[in-house]
Amino acid sequence: MCPTEFKKYMTYCRNLEFTQKPDYAYLKSLFASLADKEGIDIHDKVFDWSVKAVTISSFPGFYDFSKQ
Repeated sequence: MCPTEFKKYMTYCRNLEFTQKPDYAYLKSLFASLADKEGIDIHDKVFDWSVKAVTISSFPGFYDFSKQ
């Protein structure tokens, strides 16, 4: 199940009028509070794609899967 912050985000976005400017501070606070709740440091400059790249690079055979 998704965190409630995602539901709040989707509900908020769906209820926006076409010309209405989103409250970006509110939307950012939703995900910042979720990160805090989950113990995620959003300022550590470690991104999912960085972690995955390091993980993949430590398995050299991964790139050769098509040869098998």
